[in-house]
Amino acid sequence: MLLRRLGELSGGGAGLVETAPVAGETAWPDRLREALAAADVLLALIDPDWLRQVGDSASASGDGRDWLRQEVEYALAAGKAVLPVTVQGARMPPPGALPAALAPLARLEAVELRGVADLKKVAARLAGGASPARPANPVSLYPRPNRVVPAESDAAQIEAALADSLRHWEVRGRRFDAVAAGTAPDDQEQIGLYREFGFRTFQDAVAFMHAAAPGCDVANHHPDWGNVWKTVRVFLTTWDIGHRISERDIELAEYLERAYRDFPGRHPRG
Repeated sequence: MLLRRLGELSGGGAGLVETAPVAGETAWPDRLREALAAADVLLALIDPDWLRQVGDSASASGDGRDWLRQEVEYALAAGKAVLPVTVQGARMPPPGALPAALAPLARLEAVELRGVADLKKVAARLAGGASPARPANPVSLYPRPNRVVPAESDAAQIEAALADSLRHWEVRGRRFDAVAAGTAPDDQEQIGLYREFGFRTFQDAVAFMHAAAPGCDVANHHPDWGNVWKTVRVFLTTWDIGHRISERDIELAEYLERAYRDFPGRHPRG
């Protein structure tokens, strides 16, 4: 499925070959060596168990467990472009945790695959055919993804919440153009819940954000918010499902509503 989708995004998928074992094969077969020799780029999928598998394979000899190690070793030694892709919340391993022949992999910039939208980044990197080094201090706008990714809320769930506890909220789309230095902007549209909270003074607006922040940490879900004078603008979206609305956004919006209702400095008109 991954190869098919990447093929669609990259214009046909010519040259995309999966190097998975075939039932009954043990030694690393010539067909894979030939496929890697003809390839321009190796896509290395790294899940949370990848490092353990590679570590186990370092002492394996022809029993099938060393395929992961051999294909990456071969590509690095042959000077092929290698693109690490982390999935399911995995982190890039440090050089010291890898066998010596795989240590160069840790210096490459990975793409974090959280959903379908991130496939565009993978396809773009494959089209470029490059293995850029990772920045010394990479900047990320977002925390590490949750191991359990929430499902996107459907239209009925969202409409029910907006008609009841979130009647002061609305669904809003935006394109996220303002990014921190050193980060690459997402080119996708983001869909989220939006609300403006009014306060009596500027200091009340700032105090509300300070008072509500600990609850966001407890929920392990955080708003994109800011204040303009006496107004706090809040945009809630779940980034690890491609910036769409999930139950976490609805629950956090309900929490902010309760916090605002009990806040002494709120504006009477909301």
